[in-house]
Amino acid sequence: MSESTAPKKLKIMAHACDGVGHLNAVCGMLESLQKRGHQIIVLSSEGFKGKFVKYGFEEILLTETPKEWGGKAGEAPAAAAGGGGPPVNPIKRMAMHLKSSGMLSPKTPLEKLKGEDNSGAFLKSIFDQVVQFNPQIAEHIKTLKPDLFIIDHFMVPPALPQSGVPWVFLFSGNPLSLYKSDKLPPFGGGYATTADPATWAEFKKLQEEKFLTKFAKAQTDINAVFNYSPPEGEEVGMMAKPKFMSIWGYPAELDYFDLVPIPEKFVRVDAYCREIAEPFELPAEFAKRPGRLIYVSLGSMGSVDVDLIQRITNVLGKTEHKYIVSKGPLGEEYELPANCWGENFLPQTRIIPMCDLVITHGGNNTITETFSMGKPMIVMPLFADQFDNAQRVTEKGYGIRMEPYTFEEKELIDNLNKLLNDKEMIARCQAAAKRIANSNSKEIVCQKLEELVEKFKSGQL
Repeated sequence: MSESTAPKKLKIMAHACDGVGHLNAVCGMLESLQKRGHQIIVLSSEGFKGKFVKYGFEEILLTETPKEWGGKAGEAPAAAAGGGGPPVNPIKRMAMHLKSSGMLSPKTPLEKLKGEDNSGAFLKSIFDQVVQFNPQIAEHIKTLKPDLFIIDHFMVPPALPQSGVPWVFLFSGNPLSLYKSDKLPPFGGGYATTADPATWAEFKKLQEEKFLTKFAKAQTDINAVFNYSPPEGEEVGMMAKPKFMSIWGYPAELDYFDLVPIPEKFVRVDAYCREIAEPFELPAEFAKRPGRLIYVSLGSMGSVDVDLIQRITNVLGKTEHKYIVSKGPLGEEYELPANCWGENFLPQTRIIPMCDLVITHGGNNTITETFSMGKPMIVMPLFADQFDNAQRVTEKGYGIRMEPYTFEEKELIDNLNKLLNDKEMIARCQAAAKRIANSNSKEIVCQKLEELVEKFKSGQL
């Protein structure tokens, strides 16, 4: 299909797991498809009611009765969706699972892998939800007959490969896990790409035992629940070789194809940035304060460590600058210094362009959005691929990696001032943003998706 050819209107259905980063990434891609005239239908947890309507998408809510809370003693259970109770708050539920897992701690990624494995409750929560959602997804596919299905999830509902509809995996994390190359460090370890592979061998082995094997078994178990057996040579799962296509979002300047080739059937966008014009205005008194403007976010998950974000903002309160803070789902549990202002949830894509610098946990959306808006960053990784993002931003010269739990007060203030005045790095960031603005990468992916559907309908796939 040439760029000049108007695409035939498609009915595109999408679903993402209960994580703000996953949902925002999917919305960013769907916005571009909607602009090209396609009908967008999002299947979503009840707890996200209304999130997709504001984008102009059709929204179908999937019903769920959450299982008994599997966290540690003393943690609050998720609210039940059945029995007349309110719908479960999916953001808070995921955050509380994370908090109980021990992932938010000063331990290194390797130390966390070596320690007690607390991933069971998180994995069970995902498994239970997919089992409950799968029949509903199957019914909506049967009834609405979409031309294409896009999913961002840790597990693939068997309804997708059983449907006869082409489906595409959208990945909203650091792409290290997609390359599957011995030339690259294992994902989640935060290792430098220039490091001796022997230094990451132990991490890689433990990751296989404690993470990859368990998630692969969970996918197999879900398939078995619905009597689905993938055809010989075909994989189904988060990091499986795609049957049709997989999409990931990561800027060319940070990606790893300078070291290894891009895998077959994988396509890349520079960032999934959402473009919806959410209204936002700084409080008048805060806006009048002197100082450089800096955005601070540990994400909806990392910000549940209230002690950590309180310590970081207390240090920032001693500087001459002013800070917009994304407080997260437990924002009422701590107070901000006088030079900080924030709310529990903020329209990040509206805020970053206003700022001079971003302090982030290194979630993939924040990294790619900050990058595409030309801002340097301090990255304080907490878990998973955030360590890889922090390392890659540092080794490519677009920011500084810092340890969130062990940093010295002077170290944070010095790094902050260093980046605010690093003209060379600021120019490098702005040049990358300009390149991304002209790259048209999301439009190119949209065209590839349209071509995929066209080939599928014509029997070429």
